[in-house]
Amino acid sequence: MAFIKFDNVSKSYGNQNVISGLNLEIEKGSFTVLVGPSGCGKSTLLRLIAGLEDMDEGSLFLDGKCVNHIEPKDRDIAIVFQNYALYPHMSTFENMAFGLKIRGIDKAKIKEKVTEVARSLQIEHLLDRKPKDMSGGQRQRVAIGRAIVREPKVFLFDEPLSNLDAKLRNQMRWEIAELHKRLGITTVYVTHDQVEAMTLGDNIVVLDKGVIKQQGSAKQIYDHPTDEFVAGFIGSPPMNFAKAAVVQSGGGALVYNDPIGLQILIPELEVSLTETSVTLGIRPEHLTIKAEKENMGIKGTLIHLEHLGYETFAHIKIQDLVWVVRCTGDLNFITGQSVWLEFQTGKIHLFYQA
Repeated sequence: MAFIKFDNVSKSYGNQNVISGLNLEIEKGSFTVLVGPSGCGKSTLLRLIAGLEDMDEGSLFLDGKCVNHIEPKDRDIAIVFQNYALYPHMSTFENMAFGLKIRGIDKAKIKEKVTEVARSLQIEHLLDRKPKDMSGGQRQRVAIGRAIVREPKVFLFDEPLSNLDAKLRNQMRWEIAELHKRLGITTVYVTHDQVEAMTLGDNIVVLDKGVIKQQGSAKQIYDHPTDEFVAGFIGSPPMNFAKAAVVQSGGGALVYNDPIGLQILIPELEVSLTETSVTLGIRPEHLTIKAEKENMGIKGTLIHLEHLGYETFAHIKIQDLVWVVRCTGDLNFITGQSVWLEFQTGKIHLFYQA
């Protein structure tokens, strides 16, 4: 049985429908990431789990029990917010101990638990400091520590790293992943950052306009996106797209777009004998830049290079399209140069148009 289950859940704010008949099961002990663009409903789902919002329709189950009418304080859930939400007049120790104190836990036990968690998060030396005297990363650790000492059934994280700089985000991402491995508590993590989603979640739920577009592991979603939205949202740089047509040809499928000079035969792919409109998708790492035409490919002009040290992103203009190619850091091409792009045909995605 799923530990968290949404059963045909809908939620609206006035005339705006945010969640539409959503069904989702989250297994016990999993690290599930809800990811999608702003306004897709991911934070609303988190607030529904916490009991901070009421559903318009459907039911929510925690550990097999319907909690539609259970108060937030009785759900045994801890939530970490984007803005830390620490009490500014309290020390680190007091912030972390507050939830235990209002539950009537013995003072000696509170001190023991807070000290233990602070030590594990490497903030033991900050127990006497107030939030204004700490960095963003330290305050986020305090917020996480406050959640851990409660030993809840479920951890909820609402974009907890978005206020941190890039280096600190990477560090905190690793620490949150290690924390989950150590504690094994069911975790639901909300982010708009697909890199966070890919690196943290063992179960990723991609949302758009209140609808689940795809659910699975990072590898499943990256390698086998179900539609053009998922393919374009997951991956950095994102997948390259071009409108095309496809028809059966010999022992495979011929994908073509005459205006941009695209003609690619994909062996052993069976399609309709009738020409069908599709969107071709190819990830930046599955393209190769050549100075001369060697095999089937398309011609373009190199218009921009992003040098990142260990790799380079080459921007290629093809008619009115601009595609990105992931290359090695020592790419030996210059802007303005005409180039040919070759495809790894086994990595091409075809998205059929409705």
